[in-house]
Amino acid sequence: MHIKKSVVARASKAAPRRKTRVPATRDRNLRIAEASYLRAEKRGFSGGDPVQDWLDAEKEIDLSD
Repeated sequence: MHIKKSVVARASKAAPRRKTRVPATRDRNLRIAEASYLRAEKRGFSGGDPVQDWLDAEKEIDLSD
């Protein structure tokens, strides 16, 4: 497929792209996963909700940063 140079030139002059927020880093996710695991381990892996463990661990990590 061939695109004319004028089309490319117009596209490059379009409004600049907005910077988007960078997703959570891998390091942050690993810390949250570990904290979440420790919460489940503390209660003997019985009962509880893995999603709630993650959310609570996420708050804990974010507050400590």
